[in-house]
Amino acid sequence: MFRSVLFVFIILFSNTINAQSVGADKENPAYKLDVNGFLGSDTQVSIIPLWQAGNYTMNNTSGSDLSNCESGLDATAYDAAGNIEVKLVIRITSTSAGSNNFQLRTHDGTTEGYPIVNSDAWTFSSTQTGFVAISPWKDWAAGTNFQEIHLFGWIDTGSTNINSVYLIGKTKSLI
Repeated sequence: MFRSVLFVFIILFSNTINAQSVGADKENPAYKLDVNGFLGSDTQVSIIPLWQAGNYTMNNTSGSDLSNCESGLDATAYDAAGNIEVKLVIRITSTSAGSNNFQLRTHDGTTEGYPIVNSDAWTFSSTQTGFVAISPWKDWAAGTNFQEIHLFGWIDTGSTNINSVYLIGKTKSLI
């Protein structure tokens, strides 16, 4: 009987030792929480789909929002001031264009911005059936207002078929 009581006491005591402090203020967090994983991590990443509805043909030769390639974002979910990092990942199934240009256009109801632009160091990698276009990570001071996010793009000639578009977001690195 004594062993059972001692065992339960040890288990309960060890759980209180493992509890981590969490909250908006990392230096002086307000809450204790038993965390298994990366809940309070600075490298938490989320993926926001902008296009997942099958083939999309881009054939415009001047910059515009690509129809229905959009979503919404609350940057304060990552950081209280809305300072985050973002990157775009675009699955291209085929292209006859000489140049594909992609940008992330944002709008908070008052101010428009382009945190990712076509002149960034994009990577276009060949796959079994097309390409994957990836922007670099970009710092974005999105602010505390909700944001509309749009894929903005154009080609020089021909057409480009897109199968999926994701925006990846994370808390701005502290290093």
